Amino acid sequence: MTEHEQPRTSNADPHVREDLRRGAALQIIRHRQVTEGHQAARAALDDDDPAVRAAAISALRALAIPDLPDVARALLHDPAEEVTTRAVWALHDSSDMTVADLAPLASSPHPGLRVTAIDHLRYAVGPGADELLSTALSDEKPAVRRTAVPGHRIGNLM
Repeated sequence: MTEHEQPRTSNADPHVREDLRRGAALQIIRHRQVTEGHQAARAALDDDDPAVRAAAISALRALAIPDLPDVARALLHDPAEEVTTRAVWALHDSSDMTVADLAPLASSPHPGLRVTAIDHLRYAVGPGADELLSTALSDEKPAVRRTAVPGHRIGNLM
């Protein structure tokens, strides 16, 4: 390192460094499945940083906590798209996903959330999937329409 170079973190905002530390700790909990870390992960669900909240739901998903469906449902309306997407994945893993859980996301202003919702309809139970798929087939975004086509075909075969 030359005299003009500084370590990357030396100029970083201390809050950013702390967010990174919290996120890294949650990733360790997730990857190593540290069951004792579930309380820290639960507490992190209320963090101001969306990356930390996303890491928290991923950690709880990996730990397969008993109330995962309830925790995931509470995050389906998170303002951060990544948190909501990970909540859908967690709900999918819980095998307790309903069409009603996904319906609000299927009309989200975020195309990525619409794709996620439509893609996960095949795993959801309950009425209303056909209507959501039909609506998605006329979505303004091609990715949403493409995602809806296989689900619509499956629905027509049943």
